[in-house]
Amino acid sequence: MAKFKKLPSNWKWKGEVLKQEDVEDWYGFIYLIEDLENNKKYIGEKSFWSFKVPKGKSNKKKVPSDWEKYESSNAQLKDLVKESKEYKHDKFKFTILALCKDKSVMKLVEARWILGLGALMSKDYYNANIRITVLNSYDNYNERVEELDMKDFL
Repeated sequence: MAKFKKLPSNWKWKGEVLKQEDVEDWYGFIYLIEDLENNKKYIGEKSFWSFKVPKGKSNKKKVPSDWEKYESSNAQLKDLVKESKEYKHDKFKFTILALCKDKSVMKLVEARWILGLGALMSKDYYNANIRITVLNSYDNYNERVEELDMKDFL
């Protein structure tokens, strides 16, 4: 497995900090970041893996992504987290909403959470858009995702 700088993971799944060894069978996750100072939230997705072609090779190799230290793709939220680096765990809550077995179902589940919680139409969220391409996402859906109950977040 590739070496990368170990930092305390930001991400909690069902109240427990998730580690690399916990995600071997998963493709990625849907997350919720809560800004505890202004109560705004952001829903996004992140892959546990990167697929890179080693120098001089032709086949891609699966290596861990930067998910453990990842802090959002939203520019505004990313800046806020960066400004409060030393205190980020006091100012932000990082929750995994769903674990997904593949990219297609991950995109579908992210869209479902964003739309289901009304994130695009609310000033309570940093979300401003949604991009999705979904192929065969309903095949064996329940076998490809494990998620929290959305009702707990309404």
